[in-house]
Amino acid sequence: PTRSCAFGLNMALLQLTSKLPFLSPRPLQKFDWEIFKESARNFSIAKVPCLRDALLFGIGSGAVVGVLGFVRTKKISTLFNFGYGTFLFGTIGSFEFLRAQRRLRDEKIRQSVELLNKAQPVRPEATGDK
Repeated sequence: PTRSCAFGLNMALLQLTSKLPFLSPRPLQKFDWEIFKESARNFSIAKVPCLRDALLFGIGSGAVVGVLGFVRTKKISTLFNFGYGTFLFGTIGSFEFLRAQRRLRDEKIRQSVELLNKAQPVRPEATGDK
């Protein structure tokens, strides 16, 4: 019974990957160090939206929770454990929250622009066409 179940599962996975191309195995490409170096040179953490605010929130909340944990237990290890954990989860959580807010705001702006474009057709004299 186990062999037939495994065979059936393999067949189901094979059928699923043939219908969904992103699940099918792709051939490995050779890693190009030059492309990686160029990408690393052009990368700037300041260009990542919402990251600054998320890091500031994570640092602040980690410091506060770490100090409160130290005051309560009087152990240095508690300060570092609570502080680091709160920093990590606070940063990730606030980053995701801020990115979701940004996505919603951008979507509302896009819908407003589309609505304005439908309400006000472009006049020929505004574009320079006659």
